[in-house]
Amino acid sequence: MSSLKLAEFKIDNEKHGEAYKIYTDLIENSELEQLYYDFIIIHALYNLIDHISNKETEDLLSKIDIKTSNFKSHFYEIQYINLLNRNNKDEIKKLYNFIQSNIEIIDPVKERIKKINDYLQHK
Repeated sequence: MSSLKLAEFKIDNEKHGEAYKIYTDLIENSELEQLYYDFIIIHALYNLIDHISNKETEDLLSKIDIKTSNFKSHFYEIQYINLLNRNNKDEIKKLYNFIQSNIEIIDPVKERIKKINDYLQHK
């Protein structure tokens, strides 16, 4: 837990690269139950999504099995946001439809994704 606080401190001080390094070290060097492992990754992604490269986001996403994660809704949301940054319209549309039609995705995530999509359609 102290590592997560240290990462947050780095983020608060605009040291996103250092925070990313703390998160990746924690992920790679800890023997945690999958739930905690996924939590650390989701924590890192939500805190750094606008401050790390798409590749770094994809690297973190690749470390989990989204389909079996307890945080799958949130991971799909981050995956969607990362696709927006890559501007791949076909993949964005496919993932949007998957999120909206999947009964396992929680409603708040569906609503946020829909709002983003609506905004982009009317922009």
